[in-house]
This record gives sequence, C-alpha cells and structure tokens, in this order.
Amino acid sequence: MYLAYLADISGKFNEFNLQLQGFDKNIFNSTQKIKAFYKKLSLWKNSLASNNLTAFSCLIELISEGYLISRNLKSICHSHLA
Repeated sequence: MYLAYLADISGKFNEFNLQLQGFDKNIFNSTQKIKAFYKKLSLWKNSLASNNLTAFSCLIELISEGYLISRNLKSICHSHLA
C-alpha cells in the first residue's frame, strides 16, 4: 500500500517538475506554480485525513481490489505530505 502511495505522489512531483521546465518559464510564473503546489500538498493531506483518496489513483485501485488502508499508513502519508 505504501508503494502505491509513493507511486501516486512521485507522479505528482514529476508533473510539477515538468511544469517548471522550459525556455518560456520565468521566476514569476514558477513562483505561482510552487505556491499552488504547496496548497495542493495541504489539500491532499487534509483529504487523506478525511478518507478522500481521489488524488491517489494507485491507492484507489488497491482499495477497489479489496485492500484496506491501515491507520499506520495514513499516519506515515500524512507526515510525508506535511
């Protein structure tokens, strides 16, 4: 389950990284993207605490196959996102 979470969050960081790359990027729009990503991290942390996993597609897939998320995993993911 933790590996599924890591796959999800790594995908999000990869998307974020790609948004910051390119010749047409400057400090102004990059700063806005960084601020937005920090807000998304907070949103994902709060969503995870309330059992809303829409941002974590790999976790959703495992849950649909019958796996359960332990409190320990939630705690680890919550601290990671913090």
